[in-house]
Amino acid sequence: MCPPGRGSFAARPRRSSGASPQNQAFRDGNKRTAVVLLRAFLNLNGYDFALPEDLYDLAMGVADSSLTVDGIETRLRPHSYAV
Repeated sequence: MCPPGRGSFAARPRRSSGASPQNQAFRDGNKRTAVVLLRAFLNLNGYDFALPEDLYDLAMGVADSSLTVDGIETRLRPHSYAV
């Protein structure tokens, strides 16, 4: 669980996953790297997610800025679970 006042488990990684592919850290693979970092962050905090069909759309929406921070959380929340 997240400490009080720190936001939900889905709210915190949405901020970092939204920034990673837009910062262009690599010549290629920014969206894949953002998805891996998102999953690693959730795993370290005791959660995982299952978005088999929607994962591509999520990564593309973040990369082209068509998904807002709230939109990322909205997509993650129903598919996230405690491990």
